[in-house]
Amino acid sequence: MPPIEANEARMVTELVRSLCGVELGPTKGYLIESRLASLLSEYGLDGYEALCHRARQIAEHSLRTAIVDRITTHETLFFRDKTTFDALQYKVLPAIFDEKASAGSRHLRVWSAACSTGQEPYSVAMILLELLGPSANSWNIEIVATDISEPAVQKASSGRFQSHELTRSSIQGLVERYSDACDDGRQMRKALRDMCRFQVLDLQRDFSLLGSFDLILCRNVLIYFDAALRKDILYRIAQRLLPTGRFFVGSTENLLDCSNLFSREEHCGASVHRLASLGATPR
Repeated sequence: MPPIEANEARMVTELVRSLCGVELGPTKGYLIESRLASLLSEYGLDGYEALCHRARQIAEHSLRTAIVDRITTHETLFFRDKTTFDALQYKVLPAIFDEKASAGSRHLRVWSAACSTGQEPYSVAMILLELLGPSANSWNIEIVATDISEPAVQKASSGRFQSHELTRSSIQGLVERYSDACDDGRQMRKALRDMCRFQVLDLQRDFSLLGSFDLILCRNVLIYFDAALRKDILYRIAQRLLPTGRFFVGSTENLLDCSNLFSREEHCGASVHRLASLGATPR
């Protein structure tokens, strides 16, 4: 098949933006071909224009799902970016527990946005169980984990990971302690799976029905959106964060253009954000 033409790349870029908000970069031609070319033969299409036309048809949910799944990045691992989890374990979560105790509450809600195949929410669950120990049963803990990719969410819900997905963990012993051997890998134990609720969610859409959270992690995804969508999502995330809540983005991301929404702290080498003003609007 000949290389993708400029007008085809533009059409695919517009389609991808409408489906998941992702802005394809300057190498979009290569990216489109490397990730979507096989869909042309799978669906019997003669080019990318036909792909776009078919994907926009109401009945073509499976094709749209496949496009989103192949375009979005699923690079993740357990305890990705150790500084974040050090901050959670040694500073952020103990502080939240103390605040909850002072308020007479044992209800904790966490949102792992763009959770991919589930390693992040399961990592948070392990840290929570490590901190709470036997008293975990007296807490009502809910980890809501969302991603736009249906296949990724399905895999995350199973809690099953192959051996090569586990050996990359920076805290291998902890992963083994909270999982059981199965087939060619391990499955997260029921205690962890019961804490996590996985669902498909597009951050472009309204997510107010998720409720409010003590802790939100939205790491390594905002960089794929344009500035306007990024600010809109951050404003709506701020509305989901409880007044005493904490918010993490990726280690290479910053919230400088939304400094009126969040204030920044640093713990264990990681940036932690808190609400600056509930009434603020993005600049």
